[in-house]
Amino acid sequence: MYISPYEEIGTTLTAFAKIKTAIMNRCYITGAEITEENKSVEHIIQNFLGGKLKSSSILCEEGNNSLGDTIDAELSRQIYLPTLLKIKRENGKPRKIRGFNKEGRQYNYVDTGIAKRAPSKPIISQDENGKEVWEFQESQEKDVIKAIMKRNPGMSEEELKKRLTYTQLNKPEEIFFENHLNVISGKDAFRAIAKIGVNFYCCNGGDYGQINQSIDFVKGNVDDEFPCVRYYYPEEVYSRTNEKEISHVLRLVADPVEGVAYCYIELFNAHNFLVTLSLNYSGEALDATYVFDVTSTEVLDNTTRDLDLTKRDLMLLPHPAPSDVEQKYFERQDRLAQLMGIEITRKSADEVMKFLPNSGKGKL
Repeated sequence: MYISPYEEIGTTLTAFAKIKTAIMNRCYITGAEITEENKSVEHIIQNFLGGKLKSSSILCEEGNNSLGDTIDAELSRQIYLPTLLKIKRENGKPRKIRGFNKEGRQYNYVDTGIAKRAPSKPIISQDENGKEVWEFQESQEKDVIKAIMKRNPGMSEEELKKRLTYTQLNKPEEIFFENHLNVISGKDAFRAIAKIGVNFYCCNGGDYGQINQSIDFVKGNVDDEFPCVRYYYPEEVYSRTNEKEISHVLRLVADPVEGVAYCYIELFNAHNFLVTLSLNYSGEALDATYVFDVTSTEVLDNTTRDLDLTKRDLMLLPHPAPSDVEQKYFERQDRLAQLMGIEITRKSADEVMKFLPNSGKGKL
């Protein structure tokens, strides 16, 4: 195990913002020796989730890229809260959220908190007086006028505008999101969650050799029988500092006496997980907490309550989720929606499928 010297990387506003990153010889994914040439800055919680805590001592560039292009990309496709919450990220742009109205017309949810019609060909019709009516978005006005002037040579732009009828396309209406805005699913998304736990363990000086099975799960080398990641909603683990706080929470426990190592994870105080790092732990005792407010981008000097999970507890907890996981998640999602000033209504898959284009080919 290599646990010194330490370097501080990332936010440094408080003691909890300082991350002691053990200078490891090797990347825990590829096994390659980490050098100045191949080292890579890894976000402990992914950048697209608004994570700011980083380490340059746990993954080489190849290992980092291999996970970013696969499991992290899949998690990004399933969690749209960063876009809805307008979360600041260090690089890249938030993923667009597509939706459709009851007529099947596409809308894009933009960072102003409004669902706007996606660019499309104008709809041309006639009113009761035989007047030509063009329906189009405000942003398309110049292109539409140019196209109509070609059809009406010699007509001035001012005369043309007098003959046009504008229809407001962004009127309030119900939008069905292409992504179901539900809990995550699938092995790759769960591997990306496991990576958060492994990252936090490693950057707190944990011995890689003690958590081989969870590292193999992140690498995709373990079958689904290993209960590495599960949705987990115990009694409140973390108490928010105020009603408007939206935070990421990490709580790492490695207990050689009980023989377990695990990491509790909250993303946006809504997606809550427990990552089992080891059921045969014999390394150094570790206990670390990290709380990050994603809206103020501040590390909070807050504590979490002890989970006190035994090996038996970890083996008996429902996997991959308790039976009421959607109810637990929706309760938290509704709180976020209230903070965002939007209303989320839920409909059955059958109700939504009939409005989505190619609904028989994709999943909600």
